[in-house]
Amino acid sequence: MIKSIGSTLLILSPWNDPVLLRRVWCLFEVYNALETSAELHIQVPRSERQALADAVVLDSDCLIQKLSNIRIEKAEATIASDKDLILKVIQNSEGGYYRVSKQVKDRLRAWYMEQLDELVSESPDNHYLRVITAEICSSFGSVDKALELASQGQASLDIAVKLKSHSVTGRIYAAQNKFDQALENYKEALTVLSQEFKGLECDIGFLYMDQGFAQYHKFEIGPAMDSFSKGIAIVMRFIERNLVSGCEDDCNSENDSPIDMHNVTTAGHNSSIILPYDRCTMDEFNRISGAGLHRNDSRCNLFDDR
Repeated sequence: MIKSIGSTLLILSPWNDPVLLRRVWCLFEVYNALETSAELHIQVPRSERQALADAVVLDSDCLIQKLSNIRIEKAEATIASDKDLILKVIQNSEGGYYRVSKQVKDRLRAWYMEQLDELVSESPDNHYLRVITAEICSSFGSVDKALELASQGQASLDIAVKLKSHSVTGRIYAAQNKFDQALENYKEALTVLSQEFKGLECDIGFLYMDQGFAQYHKFEIGPAMDSFSKGIAIVMRFIERNLVSGCEDDCNSENDSPIDMHNVTTAGHNSSIILPYDRCTMDEFNRISGAGLHRNDSRCNLFDDR
């Protein structure tokens, strides 16, 4: 039937939790459209397009997480026998559940990239959007495009954008095992900061941990431990100050002193963090280094179709 019609329309509504991605019949129809080379058109309701655009900047992981969770064998059906029949057909086909789920996710991922391209072209002066898009492109495997977009953000006069641009560029290089280029960008990111800078503490903390990751892979163990320690100390101090000890009004008070990013001590934090590296076991080192490596798990899972 789908092949004879030649075209299928897929409407993602609501955009941040599409019902059809949880329905076995819908996923099966998408799969059949792809298998029969029918045209597959994906749309978001016009009323929700702006919300989608805002989410790319504010919460880009949201839809990606939904895509990564697609498993046709876990989808729902109003009539249980329908689901049993569909799953039996899929299970007996070449590649089974894995192949079907992967095909659907690959097409939805391509659509998402098309949306990002449109948003970037519509906002030529929005450097932050370019950096966010670069990060997403990198997680989707489009490395050259990611580097191009991230480099555009480095021209911004906004320190926050400049910091994120170099950070993202560094992570892209690190993911390619190009640790010298990664470290160059981490160093550049840190040089754009003033001696005291308030408001980006978590970003800066993770930046130090990313730097430690690259140093570790270059066997620069001492500097790596220093970077990890400083990054964790910055994040922990931020959490203690803003999330544990006070309310939002306290955090924004004039008496709230900024964190000196270049003179941070690890005193008072987890003792394993401040051990000299020659007294720290490899298990401890890996545990500490892991703090900076697991922020984009949902994007990585998009390729994990088990």
